[in-house]
Amino acid sequence: MTNARILIVEDEHTISESLKEMLKNWGYGIVGVISSGEEAIQKSLRMRPDLVLMDIKLEGDMDGVEAARKIHESFDVPIVYLTAYANSDLLKRAKITDPYGYILKPFTAKELHIAIEMALYKHKTERKLKELNEILEQRIAERTKELEKVNGELIRENEERRLVEKSLRESEEKFRKISDTANDAIIMLDNDGKISYWNKSADKIFGYSRDETVGKKISKLIIPEKFREKHLEGFERFKETGVGNLIGKAVEVVAIRRDGSEIPIELSLSSVKIKNKWNAIGIVRDIIERKQMEKEFMESHKMASIKRLTSGLFHEILNPLNIISSHVQLLLMDVDNGSMAEKDLNSIREEIYRIEKLTKDLMVFTEEEEFVTDEVRINSLLEKITSSVGSGMKSRRIKLIKRFKEGLQKITINGDKLRQVFLSLIENAYDAMPEGGTIAISTESLILRGRPFVRIEFIDSGCGIETESIHKIFEPFYSTKKKVIGVGFGLCESYGIIKNHGGSLGVESELGRGTTFIIDLPVERREKGRCS
Repeated sequence: MTNARILIVEDEHTISESLKEMLKNWGYGIVGVISSGEEAIQKSLRMRPDLVLMDIKLEGDMDGVEAARKIHESFDVPIVYLTAYANSDLLKRAKITDPYGYILKPFTAKELHIAIEMALYKHKTERKLKELNEILEQRIAERTKELEKVNGELIRENEERRLVEKSLRESEEKFRKISDTANDAIIMLDNDGKISYWNKSADKIFGYSRDETVGKKISKLIIPEKFREKHLEGFERFKETGVGNLIGKAVEVVAIRRDGSEIPIELSLSSVKIKNKWNAIGIVRDIIERKQMEKEFMESHKMASIKRLTSGLFHEILNPLNIISSHVQLLLMDVDNGSMAEKDLNSIREEIYRIEKLTKDLMVFTEEEEFVTDEVRINSLLEKITSSVGSGMKSRRIKLIKRFKEGLQKITINGDKLRQVFLSLIENAYDAMPEGGTIAISTESLILRGRPFVRIEFIDSGCGIETESIHKIFEPFYSTKKKVIGVGFGLCESYGIIKNHGGSLGVESELGRGTTFIIDLPVERREKGRCS
């Protein structure tokens, strides 16, 4: 129904303008953009729109649910709610207004388009069926007076029904086309918990085709085994009542793909009654990239906090330290050689130097230097590094295994910074194997996010890292070592160097079974950056 006239009720100017532009692009008419419930009622009664997009939280004393109730009492118009949350009390109030759908913020253009088309189609069909029922009742009343007209009337009514059915088929086809172009997976379950609809995005996210899933129990396909019992218990309640803990909410959960890997997803569930039985509709969004961005943001925030802290401390530490150092040197000029006073003053001077060294270590996180790069063959750089530490490995009873992939592309990096990272990882491996062991270093090429990367892995046979500690090892000041020399910035600094190269540094480990550090570096950096 591309010529439908729509009233937008939304008090966030940015959202309302975005809605207005999307609706115009889809061919809908805009009868108004309103920000309060009172004005929405007046505008609806005056303009008689074909559909109302109603934000639940509005300016003023009247919210969207109350405004929708009064509009619904005045005339028949489909209402689709826009809301950032939906608790049970709000849903109970909203149900009284007979809404035609709920859209949870943030929503995609495809979700909005589907909801509007389905609401308009449902309203049009109900109105048409209502008209047909009224016609049917009228014909039944007239049947006793005009029996000769019955056959003609029935033929006409059947034709109208045929047209309605044709319209329904066309709308269903339109829905399929829209859903198949959606970026999110759309999955529908029947009353037995079997998949009745599965769109193309679901194929991409989970690795199953539509033919492989329709008619199968969803609990056996994408729900992890540890959650299946809870899912089955909840679905038993849902199939009787149409309600559940997740209905009307957007939640982050874990699902499994065809290959058995677990992925984080955002799930939005709603219920619909078909042939007097409750069915569930789920919109699934793959949030792997979003989770990675959140993780990267947290790491960047930690580093920024350290930089602010150390910048503030430098002035407070170095100024009094310089004064103390000057006085010590003056005192050393007045004491006798070999005296106890000279020994004490030299001891103080050594402690001053130690504080200066610690301060310089911290200054790595506040100073910025030009990020100088060059094209480097990663295998050659690793050969030089392993050659320089070869004798040290032998003395520690450590065996080196090299698995370097031949023919790797040159990569654009800062060789000195990468050398620092590689040596730090080798040193960590030494510390994890005090009685000796093996270090395996491998390289390979791969494609990530459509770009060529080089992967470097450092695998040791050491003591490993506890599960509860593994997510902390890149944090400043954190160390798994029993005896820490310095301030614990090795892995944190390495993480920052790799990040500045546009790459990633990850770790896999199991206590007692060794540790693997994985570095992925892009062959070419997209933007110039700075290295800290």
